[in-house]
Amino acid sequence: MPSYSILLMRTDATDKRPWRMNIGRTMFWVLALGACALPILGFFVSLGWVAPSWLRLNMDSMKEAVQEAEATLQPLQQQNAQLADRKATLEAQVTTLRTQLAEAETKITMADTARTEAVARLGMLETEVVNLKQAVAKYEAMLKPRSSAQREVVQCNDLTAIRQGDKITYATTFSRIRRDSNVPDKLTVQVRVAQGDNAVLLDQAKQNATVVNHTLELSRSAKVEGSVPLSNPQGGGLRMLDMKVMNGTTQVGYCWKSF
Repeated sequence: MPSYSILLMRTDATDKRPWRMNIGRTMFWVLALGACALPILGFFVSLGWVAPSWLRLNMDSMKEAVQEAEATLQPLQQQNAQLADRKATLEAQVTTLRTQLAEAETKITMADTARTEAVARLGMLETEVVNLKQAVAKYEAMLKPRSSAQREVVQCNDLTAIRQGDKITYATTFSRIRRDSNVPDKLTVQVRVAQGDNAVLLDQAKQNATVVNHTLELSRSAKVEGSVPLSNPQGGGLRMLDMKVMNGTTQVGYCWKSF
């Protein structure tokens, strides 16, 4: 005989007979115990079989992911090492370039300063050269002998004077001043070098300078050349080559060159 009865009735059809379900006492308790034991049984089944299987699947997937990550990580580590080496090289190059840039900027600054000073010095030297040329012109005018034009019968052409060590090498060509001039067959050319800072010192130096004599015969050769030693090679001031043409004791020609 059933212990429990369950009636199912439709609310919209109350005139129909309800559906009856009879449950015995034993079945009721079996269902009740089953309802209580089923979650517990499911938990233990999940804990003992489902969860380990799922974890194994996840572990395999994780191992594959780790292997893939390791395979990807190795090239990245190599690339990182290369980038680190490249970074160190670039840092060294940057340091070197900065040093070179600083040196170049310093040299440019020094060059600009030197150029400015050189331009200023050049202007001063140009002014000094102009003054010296004016002074030389005055000395030449002062030192030129005042002999009469009638006594001079020969003149110098293209007189050159070059210092070579402790000597002055000179060369010139003589010619008649006038075609109808009466020139002796033999003349004596006296060559000396004077040195000094002013006209007085130059005139005094001529008195003590070494004299080199040449014989001039215009009928044979009009060229005179040679060398004369300097009395004071280390001294400064103006130097003047003095060349006199003598007919005995009479001066018949004169040339000079300052340098």
